[in-house]
Amino acid sequence: MNKIFAITAAACVALAGPAGAFVAKNSLQVDERDDGSFYVPGVTANAETDYWCAAGDYVKSQNEVLPSQIIYRLTPVPRPGDEGMAFSLTEPANPIPEAVGAADTGQMTVGLARSFCDETDSNG
Repeated sequence: MNKIFAITAAACVALAGPAGAFVAKNSLQVDERDDGSFYVPGVTANAETDYWCAAGDYVKSQNEVLPSQIIYRLTPVPRPGDEGMAFSLTEPANPIPEAVGAADTGQMTVGLARSFCDETDSNG
């Protein structure tokens, strides 16, 4: 039943999103921006690891990259409410400060980001 819901949710997100939007393994949408960055719109009650999963899945699916490729988070944490997260493959000129006590340093390899998708798959 969860798989049917996930497929239906992914289809709804794909239909609701802009043309060409990517839908990650965890059903989150990823929107490419004109400046080369990409954005995962906010969804209520999603953990930061869900956004990293979507970013990693997008990068791996859209580009020929190695699992060691670094993804940079452009959005500060903590994010208010259900605000989304922006990412880039280019290191920002002014890196955002790390949240106090956070394990999320603002950058992660594609391989590690995609590993959060595997956690989602095993829970569903």
